[in-house]
Amino acid sequence: MVGVTAEGMKFSVKAHTMRVSGLLHYGLQPSTLAQGKDFFTDLGLDLAERGDQLVVRCDGRNQDQTVLV
Repeated sequence: MVGVTAEGMKFSVKAHTMRVSGLLHYGLQPSTLAQGKDFFTDLGLDLAERGDQLVVRCDGRNQDQTVLV
């Protein structure tokens, strides 16, 4: 994945080089569910659809980490 930061700096991330094993706190406001899905998928998190929401979980954990609405 290749992207550009808010400051205009380019960055790249190799696929599947980073895995998230747990989340403590964060704030994020994606414009669309599709953008949120892409973001969390790129982090290696598990996503599932629940009605019109997306549920985000860490691999191997039986607990919702985030619910995108």
